Amino acid sequence: MQQPLYTAKQAQQMDCHLIEQPDITADQLMQHAAAACLDEIKKRYPQVTTITLLAGGGNNGGDAYALACLLHNLPYTLRVFSLSADRSSQPTAEHARQDYLSLGGSIEATLDQSHLYQTQLIVDAMFGVGLNRPLNQLACDWIQAANQAPAPVLSVDVPSGLDADSGAEMPMAVRADTTVTFVCRKRGLYTAAGKDCCGTIVFDDLLHRQNNQPTDLADPPKPAAWLVGFDDINKTQLKSRLHNSHKNDYGHVVVVGGDLGMGGAAILAAEAALRSGAGVVSLATRPQHLSAALARCPAIMVHAIEHAQQLDSLLERASVIVVGVGLGDSEWSRALCERALASPAPKVMDAGILHYVAQHFCSNPDWILTPHPGEAAALLATTTASVQANRFLAAEQLSKRYGGVCILKGTGSIVCSAERTAVCAAGNPMLATAGSGDVLSGLVGGLCALGLPPMTAAEYAVLIHANAADQIARYGRNKLIATDLLSHIYY
Repeated sequence: MQQPLYTAKQAQQMDCHLIEQPDITADQLMQHAAAACLDEIKKRYPQVTTITLLAGGGNNGGDAYALACLLHNLPYTLRVFSLSADRSSQPTAEHARQDYLSLGGSIEATLDQSHLYQTQLIVDAMFGVGLNRPLNQLACDWIQAANQAPAPVLSVDVPSGLDADSGAEMPMAVRADTTVTFVCRKRGLYTAAGKDCCGTIVFDDLLHRQNNQPTDLADPPKPAAWLVGFDDINKTQLKSRLHNSHKNDYGHVVVVGGDLGMGGAAILAAEAALRSGAGVVSLATRPQHLSAALARCPAIMVHAIEHAQQLDSLLERASVIVVGVGLGDSEWSRALCERALASPAPKVMDAGILHYVAQHFCSNPDWILTPHPGEAAALLATTTASVQANRFLAAEQLSKRYGGVCILKGTGSIVCSAERTAVCAAGNPMLATAGSGDVLSGLVGGLCALGLPPMTAAEYAVLIHANAADQIARYGRNKLIATDLLSHIYY
């Protein structure tokens, strides 16, 4: 089931709303967070006997002190280090700190690097959801020390140094093996650096730990995004194939692309469109690629295009056009871009045509843009680093500026329209390979041809594409080439 994701600000508001309830105090909420962490320690690290807690000065550090109180009477050897050993800046965290000290616990201000090489588990609770500025050098040193240590790391709520809103590192973040996050799912944990920093994400709403309390937060805010997985594909939305049907009942995808030296991109997109279920797929490409396309997939109807005018009759028959895959800056590529843009058919836009659109500032409410971060930077006249620093903002700006739906590719791919933002929970780093995006573009085009609305087609294509890579990973493989994805496309 798709899960709601929230911004850092919304998460803080939900925390405040909870502790305003008559039967829940801030102290109890912190104790529940500590109990959630202890449950995961026992479950995931049952052999651990020595634990090191790294605490900060805010409520995240308070969670660490509450956890230290729970660990104090259990058979663990415990050491607590704090970036702010004198006192905590938040009253609830200071209460937890004093409770731990009253048990005879001690708090150290100087991190012993050698100790981190001896401990069996590191609990990271230096910074939480409220982090909104770059870390100082001391914090960076502690994060680096935790990342270099051989022990596994469990992060409390958010890995320290990670922006819970955007998924950016500030400028570095803890690389946790497990992250136990509370109350709501923060959107930055699922994209950009978030997926590398969080490890396995465990969600605990904490409400089920409160006696006589409802299991859901009353009147939660509107989600900032939705986390979707392969199981969220609603197969009833996909056209069933009747026995008495014809290939033309399932749409005609026209793939326009494949300049010299880039013919494979268009061929990959065309085959992916066929495998997605489209009834007919035509490929308009350079004459030099005709033989290769037919040898790879003879079911594709390949058209050798020498002059852009030759596209016209083909585009008139298109249910959807996939354009840009394997197009560059040549006169031939530019002419094909212009011809495709003039067609009223729905379009999936990738690669070369995105640079054309950026230069000519076109917009259309019916197309789907599929940029990687570099192409997104060109469309927004900014840098790739800026796009990656806030992928949600970039996707929203792209959809607003150029219209239609935007798929911002990358880890935790984001699909954004004016009405909805979705984050892909599936996929793995093997997708970072040449041609992977071309397969995705073909998938999007094929699903559009089947009649799915643009946002739905974009979401489902991203999920099917990511699931294909996950299926390959289940075979124990750690790398793939784009053609491997084609045989794992199903829904």
